[in-house]
Amino acid sequence: MIKRKSGQYDLELVQRLCLKDQFIRVISNTQQMGNLRDLDLSYNEITTIQGLAPLLSLQRLDLSHNKIRVVQGLEALTNLRWYVSHLSMLSCCDASSGN
Repeated sequence: MIKRKSGQYDLELVQRLCLKDQFIRVISNTQQMGNLRDLDLSYNEITTIQGLAPLLSLQRLDLSHNKIRVVQGLEALTNLRWYVSHLSMLSCCDASSGN
């Protein structure tokens, strides 16, 4: 799905990825996307934030309109400047999550 949505076949070249409203439940397969800067995962069914640690270039992350209960692993994202999780059901959150 990532290759189809981004139009790139080399995941290392992907810088912007919109996976909005794709019924995603789990964030996975991010190991090869080290150059990703903008990730939109809004309007999905994500409940736990995990698997983002390899995205060291990530600057913008939209997780709004999910079912998020736990946020983990955002502390490694030192380039993250914009993080949205409003209208999610957060009950536990890192101090470094930006919310």
